[in-house]
Amino acid sequence: NEYDHVILHLYEKARLYRQILQYYMDQNEYDHVIETCNDHGKKEPNLWILALSYFARKEEDCKDYIAGVLAHIEKKALMPPLMVVQTLAHNSTCTLAVVKDFITRKLKEESEQIAKDQDLIKKYREDTERMKREIEQLKTSAKVFQPTKCHSCTNPIDLPAVHFLCGHSYHQACLEVAESETECPLCVEKNREVLDLIRAQEQTTGLHEDFHTELERKKTDRSEE
Repeated sequence: NEYDHVILHLYEKARLYRQILQYYMDQNEYDHVIETCNDHGKKEPNLWILALSYFARKEEDCKDYIAGVLAHIEKKALMPPLMVVQTLAHNSTCTLAVVKDFITRKLKEESEQIAKDQDLIKKYREDTERMKREIEQLKTSAKVFQPTKCHSCTNPIDLPAVHFLCGHSYHQACLEVAESETECPLCVEKNREVLDLIRAQEQTTGLHEDFHTELERKKTDRSEE
């Protein structure tokens, strides 16, 4: 009616896109729900997440709508796989077939990431063994530094100088203008990347396990119905 059109127009002018989406959800106007996400999803990506949750609560067949929403969510990486499975678990009409392609692609991505992680683990182990040997060598013999140039200004090295176990050497004055005087400027970024990667792997390990557990639980629930 005219009143509703005015309200929707005001919502759009005020950029209240969630209110627009909620209006169409309340009216069960599925096509308008998708249309609202298409029109405003770039400005407010969470609209797609709300739409998936909405369709997941419906007890009628919304497979095509769910598949369309999932395609956008996957493209924009708006939700982790575990959250998608948990959201769709509330819909008794939604089978794994609806999210089969989505899950297959995510599992493939996980497998590729695992392969990369295994390569990194191998490299880290080799680096660790090398560092252990270097530490043992330092315990029994002195390390001789024989640099000829500063690794910062490239001028001939002279005292006072700072030498790092990585083999890089600097004039003390050159090191004082660096970000840190206790870390090698040439190695600090690489070292931080390694630490960040290790932290990220520790965080994602639990998420991967939860995802597979939830996936198996959903399979079991469906087989029992």
